[in-house]
Amino acid sequence: MTKILRITTISLSLEKLLSGQMQYMEEQGMEMHTASFGAYSFKNHTELSHLRRAINPVQDVLALFQLIALIRKLKPEIVHTHTPKAGLLGMWAAWVCRVPVRMHTVAGLPLMEKNGFLRTLLIVMERITYFFSTGVYPNSKGLLSFILKHISKSAKIKI
Repeated sequence: MTKILRITTISLSLEKLLSGQMQYMEEQGMEMHTASFGAYSFKNHTELSHLRRAINPVQDVLALFQLIALIRKLKPEIVHTHTPKAGLLGMWAAWVCRVPVRMHTVAGLPLMEKNGFLRTLLIVMERITYFFSTGVYPNSKGLLSFILKHISKSAKIKI
């Protein structure tokens, strides 16, 4: 049975972005686990106390260690992240733990609305996420075009 860990920054993203997917994937014979900041009603959910949306180096390092510990405990074959912060830390932790399939879905890029140093920082964070992943999946042709033009031309980026 394939074990999959899905990670988002906040539990609301699990509810709204992935509504019904955990149950469907379990019906297909997969063992599903989720992780985020905040409670979520799924039976195999882990609350990550340090994973937050804001950039905070101390909290982010603590969240990275929480994710590494969780991945080592669960030993999933696939880690699939959604949302920028969960992508960065989740892909990094999965890479450290040698998870064979590391997928990141891009459903939006906050950096598109930023300027200056913050925009540059967010682009670097996206590039790091893509480096640690085995596949990056923007959910639209518009996002794919933006990513290829402004962030990365990697062959692992596909719709």
